[in-house]
Amino acid sequence: GFKKVVAPSAHYAGLAEVLELGRRLHLPMPESIDVVAIEVADPYSFSPDLTPEVAAAVPAAVNRVIAVLCTEVRNGTHRPMK
Repeated sequence: GFKKVVAPSAHYAGLAEVLELGRRLHLPMPESIDVVAIEVADPYSFSPDLTPEVAAAVPAAVNRVIAVLCTEVRNGTHRPMK
């Protein structure tokens, strides 16, 4: 049988819940995931615009993503989803 997937609410599915669901459905899932994130000062305020701090952090995050992908391609460890 299936173990229960725990989430904060029935309307919430975070990365862990989505990966677990995919595995249970026998979908092709990555063995590992690299997460590149930008921390925000106030996660409770929403706006259509980036804060100046987040906007300033975007180029470094993009460069990090490019570096991770280039390293995986160079090492032969990059496995695109099918």
